[in-house]
Amino acid sequence: MPSNLNLRQAIVTGVALGVLLPALLLGGLLVRDRYETVYGERVAQPLSQFAEILSSGLELPLWNVDPEAGRQIVDSVLSNPDVVHILVEDASLGRFVDVEAPERRAGKSVVAKREIRREGKVLGYLTVELATGRIEGLLTSEAVKLGVTLLVQLSVSFILILLLLESRLMQPLRELRDASRRLAAGELDEPVVGSRKDELGELAGHFDEMRIRLRESFAEVERKRQALEHELREHERAEAENRLLALVSSRTNNAVIVTDAEGRIEWVNDAFVALAGYTLAEVVGRRPGPLLQGADTDPATVAKIGEHLRRREAFRDVEVVNYAKDGRRYWVSIDIQPVFDAEGRLLRYFAIERDISERKAAESALSANHDFVTKVIESLPGVFYLIDQESRFVLWNRNFERVTGRSAESMAKANPLDLFAGNERQTIADAIRRVYAEGEAYAEASLVSTDGRSTPHYFSGLRTEISGVPHLLGVGIDISARRAAENALRASEAKFSAAINGSLDFISLSRLDDGRFTLVNEAFEKMTGWSAAEAIGRTSLELGIWREPEEREELVRRLQLGEAVRGYNLHLGTRNGEIRDCVMTGVVVKIDDVDHMVAVVRDETERRRADRALRQLAEGTASANGTQYYETLIAELAQALDFDTGFVGLRNSPGDNHVTVLAVFSGGKLREPFCYDATPAPCASVLTGEICVYEDDVAGRFPDDHVLLQEGLRCYIGAPLRDDAGQVIGVLAILDRRPLVNADLAISLVQVFAARASAELARERAGTALVASQLKFSALFHSSPVAMTVSSRSRGYAVVDVNDAWERQFCRERSEIIGRSGADVKFWCSLDDRREVLRRIEAEGEVSDYEAWLFRGDGERILCQMSGRMVRVGAEDLMILAEEDITERRRLEAELSALAATLEQRVLERTEALARSNGELATTLSTLQRAQSDLVRSEKLAALGSLVAGVAHELNTPIGNCMTVASTLDEQVRDFSETAKSGLRRSVLDSFVGHANTAADILLRNLRRASELVVSFKQVAVDQTSSQRRQFALEEVVAEIVLTLQPTIRKTPYVVSYQVDHELVCDSYPGPLGQALANLINNALLHGFEGRERGTIRILARRTSATHFELAVADDGVGIPAADQSRIFDPFFTTKLGKGGSGLGLHIVYNLVTGVLGGEIAVDSHPGDGTRFVIVAPLVAPARAAGDEG
Repeated sequence: MPSNLNLRQAIVTGVALGVLLPALLLGGLLVRDRYETVYGERVAQPLSQFAEILSSGLELPLWNVDPEAGRQIVDSVLSNPDVVHILVEDASLGRFVDVEAPERRAGKSVVAKREIRREGKVLGYLTVELATGRIEGLLTSEAVKLGVTLLVQLSVSFILILLLLESRLMQPLRELRDASRRLAAGELDEPVVGSRKDELGELAGHFDEMRIRLRESFAEVERKRQALEHELREHERAEAENRLLALVSSRTNNAVIVTDAEGRIEWVNDAFVALAGYTLAEVVGRRPGPLLQGADTDPATVAKIGEHLRRREAFRDVEVVNYAKDGRRYWVSIDIQPVFDAEGRLLRYFAIERDISERKAAESALSANHDFVTKVIESLPGVFYLIDQESRFVLWNRNFERVTGRSAESMAKANPLDLFAGNERQTIADAIRRVYAEGEAYAEASLVSTDGRSTPHYFSGLRTEISGVPHLLGVGIDISARRAAENALRASEAKFSAAINGSLDFISLSRLDDGRFTLVNEAFEKMTGWSAAEAIGRTSLELGIWREPEEREELVRRLQLGEAVRGYNLHLGTRNGEIRDCVMTGVVVKIDDVDHMVAVVRDETERRRADRALRQLAEGTASANGTQYYETLIAELAQALDFDTGFVGLRNSPGDNHVTVLAVFSGGKLREPFCYDATPAPCASVLTGEICVYEDDVAGRFPDDHVLLQEGLRCYIGAPLRDDAGQVIGVLAILDRRPLVNADLAISLVQVFAARASAELARERAGTALVASQLKFSALFHSSPVAMTVSSRSRGYAVVDVNDAWERQFCRERSEIIGRSGADVKFWCSLDDRREVLRRIEAEGEVSDYEAWLFRGDGERILCQMSGRMVRVGAEDLMILAEEDITERRRLEAELSALAATLEQRVLERTEALARSNGELATTLSTLQRAQSDLVRSEKLAALGSLVAGVAHELNTPIGNCMTVASTLDEQVRDFSETAKSGLRRSVLDSFVGHANTAADILLRNLRRASELVVSFKQVAVDQTSSQRRQFALEEVVAEIVLTLQPTIRKTPYVVSYQVDHELVCDSYPGPLGQALANLINNALLHGFEGRERGTIRILARRTSATHFELAVADDGVGIPAADQSRIFDPFFTTKLGKGGSGLGLHIVYNLVTGVLGGEIAVDSHPGDGTRFVIVAPLVAPARAAGDEG
């Protein structure tokens, strides 16, 4: 073992080697033994058992050549997770069963091979492959656990050893080490105590005895040192007193008096002689008090000095009045120090007197000055204050107390910032900092009194020093009156500025002599283009505002004559070179004895242009009509407003945004009309009835109107055109490449021109409507099938016109009657009828349904029903009379009256015939209903037959497996009995038990499968042969139906899958629901995959709400033609008539879903993309009558 290890390391290393090596050796042996045991139990033995079981169990399936049964036995063995591959080969046919689970391959593979014999003949060969990966994983896991256990044990052992070393060896050693260090450092008060009674504890006791002896020795040395130190201090003090006395005596300017313990003077210095006038010889042995005190000496101060002396204590700075030898009065400040010996006995008093007469005189003068200053401060009109660096008021006047409402005591305690509110506190705080930093500062703020009243003050502060300490001295002036005046001035200036800048007219103030501007308003900048900063200080001629200087000269001449000029016309130049027609009003005012001109200029350019436009419009459109009118109108408007583009358009139909332009003016000339869609344009808003104005950037507001951007148009004004009913029929709009100026005038003109355009459109439409109305009336009058005449009342009811029907009805020409009355021609069979008709017309204004006999032109009489009315056309009254020939009608009415007598008998005969037909129809319908019921029962019986077939097929496999295993087990029992007679070995018994367990497992699983099938088939059979209501899980019903249809499904290449919500529980009728689902699946298998080799049917069920669920059956087959989708639920409709289809499957589904289940069914199909049936039904089915269930 290395010699450089310390004690702890050496002990730990030895223990570790002694524990770790045996543990590792023992652990390796245990792991190897465990591996051999587990490998034999879980690999070799199970592999042999599986081979024996399979060779016995597969004997009968190989003999019967039943791969399905063999597959069942192989599957039971393959349920062991370690079995990877089972291969059964028929000796004659080759591979019989080959099942492999490649995902289980892990680790090594162990293979067992057996021959399968029956009656001594080799039927086939068995190969069983077992993977050791899982077993090796378990062994590895156990090895890891064992390693972890050993590691934990070793760790615990090491920890216990370390704890033992720490508590029993290392900790006591450290305590002894610390104790030795304390002894070496002289720390002898803390005892050395052993933690345990062992060898180390005994060593600690020896250390403590050594500590006690050292402490006693050090105490004796300390006492001797202190005695020497005391003697040294006393010696040094005496020497210091002597030196101090000598120094004071020789150098101080203050009077020094030394007395004995009784207070009698022993010695004085020269300063005392100079101050009091007494020599040393005159004062030795006398008491200072009676010698120096006089009439003005304060008795209280003398008593205070006597009290200090009696107590033998020092005191300082006691001020008292003394008198000199010559009677001179002076002030001194006395310091007295008693002197004691080493035993505390009083030896003498040492007194120093400082002459403070001058200071007292100064203080007296200062007091007088203070009174004067106080009176001055109190007489100040504002507030006065003195503040120290700690922000406390040192001095203030009574006016300060009055303004703030505070008492003197409150002011003394207040902080200056407490007298302000809000942001003004920070303002004052910043000003105070500036005073101390820069020497002075100024601020405005409001003092807040205790009652909340605010008084604005102007504060000034100055830094000053008092006894070398900086203070803030300041005053505050009440500026309430000034603030009010300033506010009034600002209000006045604001009103003046608002009045000047709010004016729409150009207002300026300029010197009369040279025209130099001193003030201009905002309208000046808008009108001239010159800003106020550019104009002020320059003359109007320099800016080019007076384009004709003689106009200004004339104006100045008139103003200098004292005339107030109004309505003065001038041509005003703008910055961009325009000349505006303006009217000016000017007056002269004196400012600082200099004549100034106040000018108010109004821009009349647009108004005059508008006046010219209106005159030109009136003149230009007086003789124009149609398109020429609109062209003239839009051209005049665009030119009057100096706009680049304008147009008039009509919308194509009410509510339509497509507009046909009637006239367009652009670029100074008329353009070809066009049509456009107003939806992305600003005209769309105009068509809603609004006047739209965009003074600038119209292209940015309507980015989809590309014409605006291409033409560079910036402003837009549009007004709607309306008909007489107020409906918007069009739009009038103007646009320009410049921003809009003088918008009010432009809008007014656009509205006027839009009104003129609307009026012209209304006039044109009215004229067109009148002509159309006349044409319509003439067409209606002449094309009417009823004979009609028009007669003039003023001309004795002479006929004005007749229609074509009148000529045909009365066999007369129009020329025979025009201009003549009915009385002038042989027209009325009885003139009394004519007179009665005219009387009613005259009295009532109309006649209705009057019957009279009239003559035709061939002399025959016809009965006519006449209706007429008097109407006024212009200034003439006209009678319109209609004469309808009712001769034939009256004849038919007579025949009908005769026929009515025999009508009742005919009705009775027809009623009896109809009753006979209804009876025959009822018999036919009953027959059809019975036939339909029979077919439905046939469908149900067919389904039940299919169910029975499914039961037989599904039960055959598990029962066959059970027979195979049972026969094999029977043979093994007989063999075991024979073997037992000759002596039973443990291996034989274990083998028999293993085979018996495997056989029992196969029997139980197959019998359990058969039991589940029977229960499921029984439930399905009960449900489908009855309509009993019960609670059921929808997933179970769907699973049972799919299970019963498995024999049918296996015969097809198609796949049926389902996905149902596990928590979906219904209170309904499982039988009808199952029958509907089975019919839908069979329908998909029969019709859905025609011509296809594969397909999938998916069943999905989910809850759609708290009360309903959805069941969907979908396939990916050929789909249903669109023409057939509306008929698929009709009875007897099928596309497989004679090929297995009855036409009732979906009809039964429809009746079950909508009837018993109380739901709905829908179909969604697209040819080529499959079909999806969706059933939506309530979770709780509606109640049925008692007789309907069961």
